[in-house]
Amino acid sequence: MQREGFSSGKNFVLASVAASVGLGNVMRFPGLCAKYGGGAFILIYFLALIILGVPMLCTEIALGRRCKKSAPFALKSLYKPMEAVGWLALLNSLIVAIFYVAIIGWLAQATINIFPFCNDNQTLSLKDISGYFVKNVLKFNADGAIALSPILTVLTLVAWVVIYFCIKGGASSLSKISRFTVFIPIGLFTALALRGLLYGNSLLALKALFVPDFSALKSVELWQTALGQAFFSLSVLAGVMPAYGSFLPAKAKIFPSAIVVALADFGVSVLASVAFFTAVYGCGLQGAITDSALTTAFSVYPVAIAKLFPNNSVISGIFGVLFYLSIILIALQSTLSMIEAVVVAVKERFTFIKARAIACIILPSAVLSLAFCTNYGQFLVQIFDDIVNRYLILIVGALECVALMIYGDYDQILKEINANCGKISMPKSPFKLSLKYLCPTVIFALILVLIITVIIG
Repeated sequence: MQREGFSSGKNFVLASVAASVGLGNVMRFPGLCAKYGGGAFILIYFLALIILGVPMLCTEIALGRRCKKSAPFALKSLYKPMEAVGWLALLNSLIVAIFYVAIIGWLAQATINIFPFCNDNQTLSLKDISGYFVKNVLKFNADGAIALSPILTVLTLVAWVVIYFCIKGGASSLSKISRFTVFIPIGLFTALALRGLLYGNSLLALKALFVPDFSALKSVELWQTALGQAFFSLSVLAGVMPAYGSFLPAKAKIFPSAIVVALADFGVSVLASVAFFTAVYGCGLQGAITDSALTTAFSVYPVAIAKLFPNNSVISGIFGVLFYLSIILIALQSTLSMIEAVVVAVKERFTFIKARAIACIILPSAVLSLAFCTNYGQFLVQIFDDIVNRYLILIVGALECVALMIYGDYDQILKEINANCGKISMPKSPFKLSLKYLCPTVIFALILVLIITVIIG
């Protein structure tokens, strides 16, 4: 049976950018900048992205293309027991995909409510506005008996149905969908950033964002978070890129594609942070800044949208609907890439037809996602997001690095990475330095510190 694939390297890049640019970039990243010293976090994140992330991204794509297999079997080609590490990486993706779909349901409900919210915001205090969605729309709290929201349940299940049909279309569908999930959100975030720059204190906002607070570099948590954000935002160590690499045409250029993906990932993160910081300062919400993506989505951005056109709630409402729809597109594409990676691996492992593999993944995942439609949903997301981005991703990274150090043929991997690249190719020495020494050192150091922190309490 002929393997599905991307029709061109361009479509691969577009789909990879769409997979990489997720909710972490537009929702989580701005809050992390606020928490970890603005420019200090951006600097460490960028260095981690280029020095560690890009070589690992290229390696996973190269392994996938060389083997024409998903993550478990691409890693198995290095050393048979490493198949388990591939499945652990896919577990990362599946956990995130499950609560991402629930968040799509939350965003859909926010989209429904943003228009009347913009119409009513004139009569609400700033505190009421910033807490409106969490309190009155999503109704998240950890008090009393567990209650399932009927509206969120329906919206979440509808999201799963959409995902089923998108995944069924294969790699060609992913590249077609990415044309919408990349460019429309970027356009709307650009508009929000430009509006934010018109506020009188926008320079203070930009200073808070870009001027580094170097004292923050003392925080081990900053380094750990920046590394996890860099890897996961590139879809590295999540089982996605080997699967995408297996769809990649033989003549496509891996290294230039990886650079484009990394720069697009960084650019969107910074653009979203400019929109976020200028909105926060312009609307007087400095006290509302947290590293929570949920606070960003449902407390800060609604205020910014409501105040876009203070004298015309209709235009603000229209922009708000478009804005939340664009975030839904971002979340949808990220979820599609993660579910696709799991489906491909299940299909290969059990020789299922694709429709059966999709059903085996989506049906139990849909049931599990309903837990995030309860009044405890917000807290569950924070717990599982922390588990994936602080623990599982480091474990997978450590095991992949060990496998590459012991069993990997760096020269052959580099040859695959630089095939067809010409002058724009990955330099040999920096590649080996990153994969053989820097990645393992940094990851194992962070794991050691994490263990010490847990023991000390």
